[in-house]
Amino acid sequence: MPGFVATIANQIMCSHGGQAKPAPLPVRVFIMGVPVLTLSSPYAIAGCGLTAAGTPCLTGMFTSGSTRVLASIGAAMVPLLVIPNIGTCAPPGPLIPVPAGQQRVIAS
Repeated sequence: MPGFVATIANQIMCSHGGQAKPAPLPVRVFIMGVPVLTLSSPYAIAGCGLTAAGTPCLTGMFTSGSTRVLASIGAAMVPLLVIPNIGTCAPPGPLIPVPAGQQRVIAS
């Protein structure tokens, strides 16, 4: 599914309101001077509101992204993260990128 390429300017959160931040990776691809997000980026989640039902979300990953556009991460080429997309959190729950971000580059 085509969508805008996600960058670190996109806000990503768990479904309980926690803020997800990607781990820094040696990205070589930038859009408007901002590094792109790829599927290999793990996310640390802070401020998850899931406390009454159990353990709050601590980490997250995206499992699907661009099928035709890749970015160089060191020596590896990995798919770009595109919006719309849904990832997973640990414990289980959705990881959601907020669409506000760059709106010039589309990948599929």
